[in-house]
Amino acid sequence: MTLGRDLSSGWTLASLGEVADATLGKTPRRADYRDSGVYRIVKYRDLKSGVVDFAETKDAYVVDDPAVLNGLRELQPGDVLIGASGHDGSTVGRKLAIVEELPGHEPVFFVGEIFRIRARGPDGDPRWFLHYFSSEAGYRALQDAVTGGHLTNGRARQIPIPVAPPDVQQRLSDLLDVARRRNLSASKRLSAARTAIERFRQSVLAAACAGRLTAEWREREGDGISVEALLRHIADLRPRRARRGNTPHSPAQGFPLEFPEEWALTSLDALTVLITSGSRDWSRYYGRGSGTFVMAQNVRPGRLDWSFRQAVDPPAGDRSRSRSQIEPGDLLATIVGANTGDVGPVTSPRPEHYVCQSVALIRPADPALTPFLKLWFQSRAHGRGYFDECLYGAGRPHLSFDQLKSAPVGVPALAEQEEIVRLVHEMGRLADAFLMRVEAAEALSERISRAVLSKAFRGELVSSTKAGLAAARRLAV
Repeated sequence: MTLGRDLSSGWTLASLGEVADATLGKTPRRADYRDSGVYRIVKYRDLKSGVVDFAETKDAYVVDDPAVLNGLRELQPGDVLIGASGHDGSTVGRKLAIVEELPGHEPVFFVGEIFRIRARGPDGDPRWFLHYFSSEAGYRALQDAVTGGHLTNGRARQIPIPVAPPDVQQRLSDLLDVARRRNLSASKRLSAARTAIERFRQSVLAAACAGRLTAEWREREGDGISVEALLRHIADLRPRRARRGNTPHSPAQGFPLEFPEEWALTSLDALTVLITSGSRDWSRYYGRGSGTFVMAQNVRPGRLDWSFRQAVDPPAGDRSRSRSQIEPGDLLATIVGANTGDVGPVTSPRPEHYVCQSVALIRPADPALTPFLKLWFQSRAHGRGYFDECLYGAGRPHLSFDQLKSAPVGVPALAEQEEIVRLVHEMGRLADAFLMRVEAAEALSERISRAVLSKAFRGELVSSTKAGLAAARRLAV
């Protein structure tokens, strides 16, 4: 094997089954669940940051007869667990964890979506397996063993793995633990930085939609700026452009909104000429033609993502074509599913692009309103917060058309809207610059982690304990 040519002196190459008790878990049948006798069973979701999170196993399986558990695999400290299944197999090996200690005195089991590795004999260090399968070479070995989107016992036990002498395994594992802890610490700090950036963005949006960003601008402009002219302009446009009756919904009551007295409270319906969604009968036209069905996964907070495309070829005479065709200036909002409430603007012509039934097409009476409305419905203190309060449907959130039409909007004069959009974009560029630095740091941390593991399993970190520890620490910083 090519891996053997890279082995350090004194190391050997063995199959996983030769050096470890390696096996998939088993899952009890639903029919076996009863009302008493709680047993913890670790699942894929419980593998977090290299350790098992037993706090998440509280909703364990409940069985009445302990004999039901006879075929299950029990865990013990030192076991290494690997996520062993996925949609297409690409996630196999993405989650790894080691059982450091077990909670309480009751037995703990693991399900069939997890592959367990237990070192054979007292000399093997279980951390060796955790670190090796965290390396790029180990991940590739797991991927090569995947068949049918899953890891199987037979193929997994044949995975070639480098094996160092026991003392070297322990020294290397100690070094890699240092690197892993530092990498985890860096990841947590970078995650906190991402959270801080998102909070900054929301603070800016809240200040913008509350009129605080433009307070000095309003004082400077004086009484020459009034929202009344804009409302008269919209009221004049609606009956000429709207595809529905001219009496708009009133703004919903009861949701607290902060905005200046110079602004006007109105409803989204009163500012738009069309709020609709796509056809429910086009599934037989999927996968062909030059048209695109705009799906919920195309709508992201504040933007549209066109990397995913669902082709559709509806009949030329279908009335839903013209009704659901998007135009520049439209806002698209997810109204069904996990991302319900996300809103993104259509910024360029998209011929033959039609919203699906899970996406609402919102067409302002004047496209000049779109940039401000996008900000309003991103602010969790304003429009997005209203959407979040309106969500209904257990497990699959929904927004109704009545809720959309009644969405309350605090509207400033068009000139102030333009100033708000300018200021938010200016501050957004600052947040983007910070985010780019965070992403660069995350990429560097990942490269360092891969380099440490690669050097470790080439035997380059253990020429001596002192030198190896120093090298690991330099790489892990």
